[in-house]
Amino acid sequence: MLKHDTSLARASSLANAGRFSEALAICQKISRTDKGNPDVWMMLGALHGQMKNTAEAISSLRRAIALRSGFAEAHYNLGFVLWTQGSFDEALASLQQAIAVKPQYAEAWIVMGSIHGLLGRLDQAEACCRRAIQLRPNSADAYINLANTLLSSGRLQ
Repeated sequence: MLKHDTSLARASSLANAGRFSEALAICQKISRTDKGNPDVWMMLGALHGQMKNTAEAISSLRRAIALRSGFAEAHYNLGFVLWTQGSFDEALASLQQAIAVKPQYAEAWIVMGSIHGLLGRLDQAEACCRRAIQLRPNSADAYINLANTLLSSGRLQ
């Protein structure tokens, strides 16, 4: 298991450097011998998402969640991928699961605010943006989402 932890750390470093294909190869190798490791499936899902391999991302993230139902990061990543595909209701459900597990998950609040805004649910969008700002006062994305929401509602000119 220690070797897998080291390999996952290496894959994470490669992903952070934008070397997604190399990180993906490491994670795929781990997944063949450690099929029950939710961390490797979450990493596979995140990498596939970065590489625009949507079906593989969704499948891997759902597998991570099946292995660890309270996996906030996997729920967030699944919600994010579903959002980019226009599956807003499914995305919101997944993001709400992330927040149920980890209420301080600012990124999930930000994306939920974006989705609510796109759906015209401006009060909900505003509440999500304000919660994200409370959690992460330096988040430009949260402030941009809030400004867009207020503009859409006619409360900012």
